[in-house]
Amino acid sequence: MKAIWLALIQGITEFLPVSSSGHLALASQFLRSVPDDFGLSILLHGGTLLATLLFFRKEITWLTSGIASKRSENAPQRKYLLCLAVGTLPLLFFGLILRNQAEAAFNSIPQLRIAFLITALLLAAASLPRRRSAELGPRNALVIGIFQLMAVIPGVSRSGSTIAAALLLGLNGEEAFRFSFLLSLPAVAGALLLELKDLPGTAPGSYSAGQLFIAILVSLTTGLIALWLLRRAVVQPSRLFWYSLYLLILTSLLFLV
Repeated sequence: MKAIWLALIQGITEFLPVSSSGHLALASQFLRSVPDDFGLSILLHGGTLLATLLFFRKEITWLTSGIASKRSENAPQRKYLLCLAVGTLPLLFFGLILRNQAEAAFNSIPQLRIAFLITALLLAAASLPRRRSAELGPRNALVIGIFQLMAVIPGVSRSGSTIAAALLLGLNGEEAFRFSFLLSLPAVAGALLLELKDLPGTAPGSYSAGQLFIAILVSLTTGLIALWLLRRAVVQPSRLFWYSLYLLILTSLLFLV
C-alpha cells in the first residue's frame, strides 16, 4: 500500500503542473507510513514515461518517420527533432550537477516552499491573455530546455515550467503541451537510467519487484488520466490559473509548518 500510495501521487501530479517530486517529498515528510525514498520516486517515473509514450504514440511515429529520410516532405520532422535535441542540451550538460541539490531539496521544507512558489508564479504569468502566434524553433526550444533544467529541483514542476515558458514565448497551447511532453522523454528516461544504475540488484527500500510493478502500473494509469486533463487546460491557458492558485495555497500552508 505504501508503494501504491506513492504511485497515485506520482501518476496524478507528474503531468499536472504541480510537481510530482515536490508532492512525493511532502508525502515522505508528513506521512509516516510513506517512506523517504528519492530512488522510488524516480522509479515511479517509469510508469509515467510509459504513459507519455502511449499518449503521444502518433506524434512519436510521425517523428521517427523522418529520422533517416532526407526527402523534402520530411523536413518538418527533422526540424522538430532538432528542436528536441536543442531543448535537451541544458539538462544534458547541467542536470548531473543539480542532481545532488535535488536530493537535498527532497528533504527540505523551506526549499520546497520556494520551488512551489516559483511554479505558481510561472503558471500565473502564463495564464494571462496574450497573442500566441510564435513558431517553435531552436532558439525557443533552448529557452524551454533551460526552464526544464529548473525542474530538477523538487517542487518546480517540469510540465508547468516548460509549458509556461512555451506560452510566454508565444506558442499556442497545443504546441506548448506537445513539445513539453515530447521533450520530457529523454529527460525522464535519462533520470530513470541514472537511478537504476546507482541502485543495487534489489528493489529500492523495502519493496519487492512485484510491489514495484503494481506501483508502476498505477502510475501509468493515473498518468494517462492526468495527461488528458492537462491537455484540456493548456488549450485554454487561462485555466492554468487554478493550478497556480492551488500551489499558492499549498505554499502558504507550508509557511505555517
